[in-house]
Amino acid sequence: GDGIMKKIQKITVLGAGSMGAQIAALASEAGYTVKCRDIEEKFLQRGKDTLNAIYDNRISKGRMTEAAKKDIFSRLTFLVDLKEAVKDADFIIEAIPEIMDLKKSVLKDVTALCPDDTVFATNTSSLSITEIAEAGKHPELVVGTHYFNPPSRMTLLEVIRTDKTTADALKMTEEV
Repeated sequence: GDGIMKKIQKITVLGAGSMGAQIAALASEAGYTVKCRDIEEKFLQRGKDTLNAIYDNRISKGRMTEAAKKDIFSRLTFLVDLKEAVKDADFIIEAIPEIMDLKKSVLKDVTALCPDDTVFATNTSSLSITEIAEAGKHPELVVGTHYFNPPSRMTLLEVIRTDKTTADALKMTEEV
């Protein structure tokens, strides 16, 4: 790149499992506009329930206000439509099951629908990021992010680059 990085404002999280939902919530807590996508409404509902439970627990302990919870949810959209979820994303975090073929097909579908400069972070602890990256239109914008469970309490994040990952993609990932 020419050193002018785009400002990241919109983040899409793919997968509303407990990992995906918590990552989406953390992104919203950080002030980003977030879309959380899953393949069925029932998975989205489960993700919302997970977050409600976490936040209500904090509220009951006096560690958070209702207003703060409302604020976080106001930046968070849960949806099934993939095109709608990724069409204007600056940064995508994929938190779907650890199945190579599934991750590759999702990356392929997503890079056909999202902007050409969207950075794609695949959340994995064991699969080859390089192999996943090759399935997409822009392997150089794919990074691996290994979140530790539960993300709402673990502030550790491992960022993994492939030999094609650009410096900008890496910088943006670290910033997010």
